[in-house]
Amino acid sequence: LSPIHSFKDSKYTLLVSEHLFKKGNLAVDEHFHPYVDSSHYPKVRKGETLPRHIRSYLGHLYYYYPAGTPILTVPFVAIINLFTDSAVIAPDGRYRPSVDRFWQKKIASMLVSVACLFLYSAAIQMLGLKVSWLIAFSAGLSTQFWSTASRGLQAHTWIVVLLSVTLFLIVRA
Repeated sequence: LSPIHSFKDSKYTLLVSEHLFKKGNLAVDEHFHPYVDSSHYPKVRKGETLPRHIRSYLGHLYYYYPAGTPILTVPFVAIINLFTDSAVIAPDGRYRPSVDRFWQKKIASMLVSVACLFLYSAAIQMLGLKVSWLIAFSAGLSTQFWSTASRGLQAHTWIVVLLSVTLFLIVRA
């Protein structure tokens, strides 16, 4: 229903998750040499060899953004790899941005739905049914949930989920 998706900071998140699932480490060297070109790798400027999301450190290439989101997303990537044939990493090692965008939209939307369920579950313990439903529904339509967290797998997406779970556990205790 919402056609605008932002994949600026979340590019390569599922590549890192899938690499971690398959290889057990966060160094993504093999996916960026010698294949890096702007036709396959978004945000590689002409004349540069790496996108801004990837940095070299101690002789290896790593995702520049915090590793929490790719690490927390590994179970979803494992399910995708085990039950579908749409891996983010092609058989030749190249990144498949269209597959990444497709799964990011699905996973992020599902995670925000889970966050809304936990908010509802926290509210229902203290408030009535209608008020709890209104709180969860309002949160789901808020800018933080609908316009940001459900658009792609950024750190914000997981923060919303983890804070909702934390709130639920605090209220329940």
